[in-house]
Amino acid sequence: MDYHYTLIIPHYNIPDLLERLLQTIPIRDDLQIIVVDDCSPDNCNVKLNQLRLKFPNVEFYSTGTNGGGGKARNVGLKYAKGKYILFADADDYFEDNFNDLLDKYCNQIYDIVYFSAIFETEEDNLRYYDNYINKFIWKALKSKAEKDLKFMFTQPWCKLIRNELITTHSINFEESSISNDVFFSTRVDYYAKTFQIDPSQSYVWKIRKTSTSRELNPQKILKRLEIDLIRHNFIKSLGRHDHLNYLAMIEDIDISKDPDLKRSALEICKKFNISKKEIFIVRLKRVLRTLLK
Repeated sequence: MDYHYTLIIPHYNIPDLLERLLQTIPIRDDLQIIVVDDCSPDNCNVKLNQLRLKFPNVEFYSTGTNGGGGKARNVGLKYAKGKYILFADADDYFEDNFNDLLDKYCNQIYDIVYFSAIFETEEDNLRYYDNYINKFIWKALKSKAEKDLKFMFTQPWCKLIRNELITTHSINFEESSISNDVFFSTRVDYYAKTFQIDPSQSYVWKIRKTSTSRELNPQKILKRLEIDLIRHNFIKSLGRHDHLNYLAMIEDIDISKDPDLKRSALEICKKFNISKKEIFIVRLKRVLRTLLK
């Protein structure tokens, strides 16, 4: 079957939230929905089997071995048939206007269509419309400039990405449980030649204290640093120095006052040819920019 869209959803052990998401996805003949379970515990299987019966239009796959959200997304990409690829996290959901967004672009071809998001707390459902993703979107809409959006946010959601772009350039996700989307999004932004910015707030990002991305330990912190340094060197090779974020992570490591973590972080920086001198210069520039504002 020919699909205009493929929506890929990585899942791990939150079947009730996955059900909430699936209930907000419109039933369309041109929309392929893929859920990839990252080897959830056995006690999750009963609920997942119920969801298979409740949503017969959804394709369910497994990673085979636990490998994080990046591995789950890569498995989904193998089965994707849509002209556009979308991603959603299993604990998020779509607004009612999502169907209108799909109608709008089903016969249009861009490398990427960016759209807006609503941030919402899990505990009390407070909504934040003036969030950092929407600020990027609004700034780019006002300036009509690609440079004001490219490389600005690294999440895979809030984007329609042309499948051919991904396959032509063999773009995939880091197979880790954290920051697996950072370099994927960076490469997509780099290779995309045509894009559209849509102000529709169609995606709701749920802010959960128990989210996997918020459960940090030294190993995850160092992995996040390593992935961001891969991104850093890639963007630096393009002659761009305005979207390099690794410094914030170094500062977080400094604040931790963990000598072993600091030592490991500096070793990783050395591996990627980031010297103490460069870190000092970038910090100094950052302070000067703050003082001059």
